[in-house]
Amino acid sequence: MDTNQRLTWEEIVARYPNQWVFIAEPETEVYPDVINGIILAAAPTKKQLYELLLPHAPITGLHCIKYTGIISQPDHRWRNVFILEGHQKIN
Repeated sequence: MDTNQRLTWEEIVARYPNQWVFIAEPETEVYPDVINGIILAAAPTKKQLYELLLPHAPITGLHCIKYTGIISQPDHRWRNVFILEGHQKIN
């Protein structure tokens, strides 16, 4: 896992360009826009991100997975979803 430092979305994008990030305690104003949060893991592919997270499962609390770049395939946009406490798996 990465750090416990709260970063703004702009800082997250700058620090983790074109990567999938797992954000704990995300602060949002308008869903699905993240204002800030704590990055627990980051990887270039969503599969690699899940592989990083698997040893730490189950992860509780409010968190989300977002991509810091531009998603080239529109059908993948729905996969940037919030995971509410109590949900254990996303497909």
